[in-house]
Amino acid sequence: MCLPLFKGPKVMGQLAPQLFQCQVCVIPSLSHLQGAGKRSRVHFKCAICIWNLLLSTLNMRSKELSLSVKQAIIRLKKQNKPIREIAKTLGVAKSIVWNILKKKEHTGELSNTKRPGRPRKTTVVDDRRILSLVKKTPFTTVGQIKNTLQEFWNNILWTDETKINLYQSDGKRRVWRRKGTAHDPKHTTSSVKHGGGSVMAWACMAANGTGSLVFIDDVTADKSSRMNSEVFQAILSAHIQPNASELIGRRFTVQMDNDPKHTAKATKEFFKGKKWNVMQWPSQSPDLNPIEHAFHLLKTKLKGKCPKNKQELKTVAVEAWQSITREETQRLVMSMRSRLQAVIDCKGFATKY
Repeated sequence: MCLPLFKGPKVMGQLAPQLFQCQVCVIPSLSHLQGAGKRSRVHFKCAICIWNLLLSTLNMRSKELSLSVKQAIIRLKKQNKPIREIAKTLGVAKSIVWNILKKKEHTGELSNTKRPGRPRKTTVVDDRRILSLVKKTPFTTVGQIKNTLQEFWNNILWTDETKINLYQSDGKRRVWRRKGTAHDPKHTTSSVKHGGGSVMAWACMAANGTGSLVFIDDVTADKSSRMNSEVFQAILSAHIQPNASELIGRRFTVQMDNDPKHTAKATKEFFKGKKWNVMQWPSQSPDLNPIEHAFHLLKTKLKGKCPKNKQELKTVAVEAWQSITREETQRLVMSMRSRLQAVIDCKGFATKY
């Protein structure tokens, strides 16, 4: 059966069960149905097929394509239509068409994957905090629970050390060039013998913004960048409390990794004396720390700067660190939230040394 497109949606809807049996074909005589003077790329045996494909595309409520659209992709491919033409005809991305064809080739299936349900909005850590909270105060409202969870992540002072090079990074850099122009001055970078210089820095941040950026050689007695437990304690004594008071408030938790100087016996005694909460942290987990990504932002901002010596490097580094916005630090902290559930074991969320 073949109906002209101008019969309208009411007739099309009544004949919908027959639509899946229609085959794709090329019929130039139907071009007038899709606009005067315009030649369509691909036509269908009847106008019902066009209507069904349009409805199935517009009525998709998820990111996955409907089964009818997937079947149309397969039919067009069997007619040796290129992926680009299939994508334009059905109004989907070329990568989606390619993935559908690959799935059909490898598994023979076109059905949509069953979803487990609505995506989680809380982590396992958040779930334990909610249970603990409602056990203590059964009449807690949803709004109060939400504020408590948000407050937990906002109350962490993230700390770490990083190396800042005077002449960009130590890694390889790639360049776009034509063949035979490798030695063109604009395709080369100047090299600096003996390393070119760098500075080691300690920094802290919270969801509310960045804190101090402290250069190790400004603290050590011999002006070196080597930091031991004693130097580490001196930095913490001078900067933890002021930064926590400004960015968080009276109640805060300090985060640091498991570097030997952080876990030394003298450092633990130092924290015990200060009565600061310290977040437990798994070994070899730098990607979980939001401040690592803040350091990446810092070094990205330094690109294009041309400090001539270490002192100028320190000046532009502090400016770049302070230019990181509150919105950026909040985004970094909350983006790590779902992955941070591995940080804390079943005993709690923080520990006191």
